[in-house]
Amino acid sequence: MDFREARFGATVGSPIVRTKVHFLASVEGLDSTTPIDVEPATSTASTRVSRVTSAELARCSASRAGHRL
Repeated sequence: MDFREARFGATVGSPIVRTKVHFLASVEGLDSTTPIDVEPATSTASTRVSRVTSAELARCSASRAGHRL
């Protein structure tokens, strides 16, 4: 499946009364095609498969040791 994303935007501004009143208009857009994760209808948080490995969790826990939240 191909992934495509296009972001675009424009901003226009100008004074209405010199050094007193100005206007500013801005617009942004996003056009994307993203893959959809398909899961069973009965899926819950407990049945979802994590993409984080045990080694990554251990590394995060070790780097967090000694830090207070």
